[in-house]
Amino acid sequence: MNQEIEVKARLENPDAVRQALLARSCTFSEPITQHDTVFIGNGVSYEAAKPGDIFLRVRETPKGSTFTMKQTIKNELDCAEAETEIADPEAMKQALKIMGYEYVVTVQKTRQTCACDGYTICLDTVSELGDFIEVEKLVDGEADGDVVQAELVAFLETLGVPASARVVHGYDTLVYRLTHPA
Repeated sequence: MNQEIEVKARLENPDAVRQALLARSCTFSEPITQHDTVFIGNGVSYEAAKPGDIFLRVRETPKGSTFTMKQTIKNELDCAEAETEIADPEAMKQALKIMGYEYVVTVQKTRQTCACDGYTICLDTVSELGDFIEVEKLVDGEADGDVVQAELVAFLETLGVPASARVVHGYDTLVYRLTHPA
């Protein structure tokens, strides 16, 4: 199974980061809207999620839909991941509910991607949250997520994004916390 390891950071100046990537000859995709619906297992507390917990996502875009399973390894941004295309996202959501999974949150964003130095870069504008950058590394088998995340933070710094801008939670958690204050 693939392991997706990423770091995420808030962007104060997304245009400066875009220019830094363009200076490295990166070519961006066209912007695409993504509508993510996130589910968690019945009886699992979203507020107390821990390594080993499974999160399920149905992602809808104008180009098609996917179903993704993420199982946290060390933290939210270090996950075992499996993903497949689906033809009917509404039927998938209904099936998840029937199987006992509970709806948690919906995240809407506009995303542009590029590849740079062996990483996948995502520039995101997330409804209710603002502008972010994600740097992702997909590895086969098991890797030390802490080591890879340190490598990704160092890469962000080469783009002018300080380590202090790092966000250690996924968009789903950030939106959840915004819409479900403690």
